[in-house]
Amino acid sequence: MEWGWVVKGLIIYAAAAFTLRIIADALFIARRNADAQAEAEARRAEDSANPPRGAAGQGAFRPADTIPTAERL
Repeated sequence: MEWGWVVKGLIIYAAAAFTLRIIADALFIARRNADAQAEAEARRAEDSANPPRGAAGQGAFRPADTIPTAERL
C-alpha cells in the first residue's frame, strides 16, 4: 500500500489549518484594535464635553501655550 499520498494529504491539511489560524488571528486582532480605538475616541469626546474642574470652579490647569492670549493678559 502506498502511504505517500496520505502523508502529502496530511501535510496539505496541516498547512491549510495553519494558514486559516493565522488569518483568523489577524482578523481578531484587527477587530479588537478597532473596538479599542472606538472606545478611546468615545472617551476622548466625553472628556472634552465634560472637562475637569479646578478647586475654585475654574477650568482645569492648562499649559500657557494652550491659553488664548486674551486670557493670559
